[in-house]
Amino acid sequence: MANVVGYRHLFKYIIRGPSVLKRTVAKEPVATLGRLGILPNELLDIAISECCDIQTIVTSFYLVNRRARKVVDASLAFQRVSRHAPAALVVMLRTQVASFFTLEDICDALCSNTS
Repeated sequence: MANVVGYRHLFKYIIRGPSVLKRTVAKEPVATLGRLGILPNELLDIAISECCDIQTIVTSFYLVNRRARKVVDASLAFQRVSRHAPAALVVMLRTQVASFFTLEDICDALCSNTS
């Protein structure tokens, strides 16, 4: 019975998480972007916001490593969309239409002045 109780306690701990989590991972990225690493940040921002579709950015590139995540988070278009229309990203990913749109498309739609 003690093992079951202990297991239940462990299971609840995993679901709820610790109240204070000690961060053991490095804050700065260790890995590089490979050949993309030689590009300046401005070109990476253009590539992310205008050339890559949202599906690729969120489900592939963002998950490569911490450096890729940092580049995506630093993208002005991603910051705008995630700040002002985070639900749009979620809906596009859930309905599987995110592969047809770029971040720039969403920014243009958000900033357009249609009456």
